[in-house]
Amino acid sequence: MPRMSPRSRAKTPVFQWLAILFLISSLVVAPWLLGGRPAWAQFALAIPLTLSAICTVLAAANGLRLGRISRLAWCGGAVVALGILQLAVPASSSFARLNHVILRDYIPDAASAASETIPQVHDVWSCDPAGTWAALPLYCMAMAVFILASLLSIRTGFVRLFLYAITVNGCVLAVFGMYQKMRWDNVPFGFMVPEYGGHPYASFINRNNAAAYLLLCFAAGLSLYLRLREANERRRGNSWKKDRDEETSWIAIGCLGAISAGIVATLSRSGVISLVSGVLIVAPLILRTRNSVVTAATGLAIWFVAVSMAGWYSDSMERFLEIGEITLQTGRIDHWQHTAPAIYDFLWFGSGLGTYSAVNRPYQTTTLWFVHADNQYVELALELGLLGIGLLIVLLLGLSDHVRNLFRTSRQQEVGESIAVLLLFALVSQMVHAFFDFGIIASASTLTAAALLGIATSRSLYYPSLNHPHERSRKRTRRTRGHSPQRAALGYGVLATGLLIAAIGVLRTTMPVELIAAGTRKLERQRPNDEELISKGKLFSEIASHQNAHPPRPEDVHSSASLIEREFRTRLAESLSPDSGRIGQRSWELSNPVQLLLSTIGNSELETQLQEAIDREGLRTLLIEEEQLTLKAIELAPLSGADWKRLATTRWLLSDSSSNTLGTAELAAMLRPFDEDTVLIYAMLLADSGDHVRAISVYRFLGTLPETDWETVWVSSRRFYTPRLIADEIISTNVSVQIALFEQLNDADELRELSSHVLDHYTNTNIPSTPQHRSPEDNYLYGIAAAHLGQTDLAVQQLKAAVNDRPLQVTWRIKLSELLLDQGNTAFAREQLEQASRLAPSNHTIEELYRRSLASPTYDTTGNY
Repeated sequence: MPRMSPRSRAKTPVFQWLAILFLISSLVVAPWLLGGRPAWAQFALAIPLTLSAICTVLAAANGLRLGRISRLAWCGGAVVALGILQLAVPASSSFARLNHVILRDYIPDAASAASETIPQVHDVWSCDPAGTWAALPLYCMAMAVFILASLLSIRTGFVRLFLYAITVNGCVLAVFGMYQKMRWDNVPFGFMVPEYGGHPYASFINRNNAAAYLLLCFAAGLSLYLRLREANERRRGNSWKKDRDEETSWIAIGCLGAISAGIVATLSRSGVISLVSGVLIVAPLILRTRNSVVTAATGLAIWFVAVSMAGWYSDSMERFLEIGEITLQTGRIDHWQHTAPAIYDFLWFGSGLGTYSAVNRPYQTTTLWFVHADNQYVELALELGLLGIGLLIVLLLGLSDHVRNLFRTSRQQEVGESIAVLLLFALVSQMVHAFFDFGIIASASTLTAAALLGIATSRSLYYPSLNHPHERSRKRTRRTRGHSPQRAALGYGVLATGLLIAAIGVLRTTMPVELIAAGTRKLERQRPNDEELISKGKLFSEIASHQNAHPPRPEDVHSSASLIEREFRTRLAESLSPDSGRIGQRSWELSNPVQLLLSTIGNSELETQLQEAIDREGLRTLLIEEEQLTLKAIELAPLSGADWKRLATTRWLLSDSSSNTLGTAELAAMLRPFDEDTVLIYAMLLADSGDHVRAISVYRFLGTLPETDWETVWVSSRRFYTPRLIADEIISTNVSVQIALFEQLNDADELRELSSHVLDHYTNTNIPSTPQHRSPEDNYLYGIAAAHLGQTDLAVQQLKAAVNDRPLQVTWRIKLSELLLDQGNTAFAREQLEQASRLAPSNHTIEELYRRSLASPTYDTTGNY
């Protein structure tokens, strides 16, 4: 056997294969680390990716051929550069750029004086620098993965191994998710309860993230199947390789069936729509013969039967039927409409990468808070502005051009169809999915998509070189060369390594902060216990250690303030229940600063008692420390409405000047206009200061929020205003609010006074006097008001007219049945209850009233009244 020359030994592909193994292993592990969402998961993934980049640099240095990199890589580089600029370029105050503040529609001079209390800090383009800093590592890692996958794609073995690994991983993940739904009641791994609730699937905290990842796995499986089919068509004879590839192709088909079943099992509507859209686009391209169509139809039928028997098809259909006017009005569409002014306010360069959850709050009037836009295009437009939209358009056009080149190559050279379908399906499915959800920004999906795009675009540049007559010649042009020049490959490898090292550096600072914040939130969800002292001491030491080694961040400062507030609550709760030896649930709830303010303000006696308790227990020092920490957090993140709310309550507990407390509360309300407690605090402070015009205006604004707790609003406003003034000035034009109040109030005197006002209102206004000429809501309100005043006959007349116009209103029909029983007309009451029971068969109130009708001594069979 001849000896290898030193030059041949230098070019052995060991470094290439090490880079491939590190890259693929990190992509396989990524979805199992909670989708790669936590900072610790990204840190764990960045380490093998860095080793892959180092091995790639060594391979390039040894002169090994590496794949070409598409110019689209610069789009990712531009996003990273823009994120860095957003942290570096000075700008006006973040708050000054919020031109569209919801409360200004109700208070013309809102924030005129309050804006003076904003800390004077050096502001930058990013409205939440900490959020941008935390978002940059993922974009750096994605850019690096794109480069590495492009360089390594020169080896066909890497492409094949990548497709196998991602397909099998998606299949295992889908099957595991199904098992988890059936066996562990959809709890991740059987024991990890998501911190914020939600709908997990397999190892993903959010089912839409899981669906986005499985769509990428489906694209890889589809490409693998076509690759095997191409290999079989090119072979002649009965070789063992052909038999092996045929068997493997059936395994790939099985994996595709399992992955698609997993997408349906996630109950992600956007996932199912994206799957169907992608299949419809690529089906005409791959089903070319009658046998392939018959095989696909048979497989689809078997798959449909299996999924239907498992119950996921019916569950998925129920999810689709939930799409209706109410769901959309209080969900995504309403949210996107409210975000449009925010996009305009940050039109050119955006609000900053990773700032969506902080910036969109002042623009929302719904009780729902969206951490993400559930629409990647809206989120990108807000965070990166027109520049980001331009980069997205360039990226999509460039990828479309690569798809066209791949299909042209497959027609001319009979190679590349599998990669073309891979890119086309991934592009279509993710574009559709991005319109409804945010799955692609989970780390596992982002990195897998980056690798997939890197392979597809690099192979698109490589395939034309296979047919070039001078492929082995040194005179070939750059356009016909199928690989990168050594210097370019080396430079790109060093760039990828630098990006990954930078990501690791950032994650080293964000990971401890995230763990500290999680520990603080876990402590906040518990009542004081015996182990609390140890937990708080550990958290305080971790915060001090992190702040000594790194610049302060809003999260760790906020955690410190939360721990101080907890100490305040614990000592105050102990003083409220000194005899029991333990802090009761009621005492713990009353010690909440927000509840203290809401339950005490406006009552001078209670305010005096509270201040005496604060002085007696020595709690003022804790409040001063909490105020200083909160101000420090606000300096780092001026748009944090939660911190402004904390500052307002702390200043009120310290008996700070009325103007300072009121200005702080005003800013908190404008930054969190959807938060009922925050706006209610502002309204009560206004009323307590004597500014009743603005207070009533803010109370009126509360009426525009969906699902408002009107009993709380009523109780708080009753400390300052009479029931008649509340009914006249705050809720006079809102019939639904008055109905909600009747359903929520329990005080008999309050109900009678409100009822008297309603009857006077209907008597003294131009509202038609006969039920036939009034709206059903007016008739119902008139009826329940008459019922509370003992005018049963009038109430029955009004409610009967209301029920006739709204026959599906179960609550109205139940109220009519109660009055009919009080009136002694049990036959008609029973008829109403039977109709209500058909609409709500499990309603316990209907059952109780029905038993009461049967036990009534006066049973009228005529049904007349």
